[in-house]
Amino acid sequence: MAFHISKPSTQSLYLKRILEGIGMKNPGSWLTIESARRAGRAGTRADLAARRRPLTTSAIRPLAWLCLSVLLVGPAAAQKAPETVAQTIERQETAYSQTFVTGDRAAAERLLAADFTGVNSQGRPYDRAAILAIIGRTPLQISAHIDTFTVHVHGRVAVALGTETDTGPGKDEIEHRIWLDTWLRGVDGWKLIASSEMTPAQK
Repeated sequence: MAFHISKPSTQSLYLKRILEGIGMKNPGSWLTIESARRAGRAGTRADLAARRRPLTTSAIRPLAWLCLSVLLVGPAAAQKAPETVAQTIERQETAYSQTFVTGDRAAAERLLAADFTGVNSQGRPYDRAAILAIIGRTPLQISAHIDTFTVHVHGRVAVALGTETDTGPGKDEIEHRIWLDTWLRGVDGWKLIASSEMTPAQK
């Protein structure tokens, strides 16, 4: 039995390309049989057998690779972007402020450079050992909150300016501070090398 085959439509050509892409052999025959079926014509037994033939391994393999690619690329695309220098400095400034609340001397040791030096709001200088001794005592504050934060990065050096509100053990012991910190990036990351503090002017 012969079939009348008309000029293929754009939709048929598009479907043919898809079938070729997944590895189907001779998709034109499949499309011809499918078109005849939709038109109500009966195919030969050979045509029916060809239409019912399952996809071969070569046709399934591209689909498997496509599914695997989606699974692998999806989680990778959802990963967070690398932390910027500004974000790193802000995170470490917050961690340093919290050491005065938690008394976590080990955390402060990781953040302070070996030659760290600072000046407090009364104009008195102090070094790394002095500030670690203060942090290692009973926590001096109930809370420490950084109110504003800006940082300027110059290669391996970052200068951070911030304002902070600290609450002491007493209910009404609230202190407002301004600090200017200098960070240096070395082989073991960013370390605080200098810090100066002052009390904001009364408005």
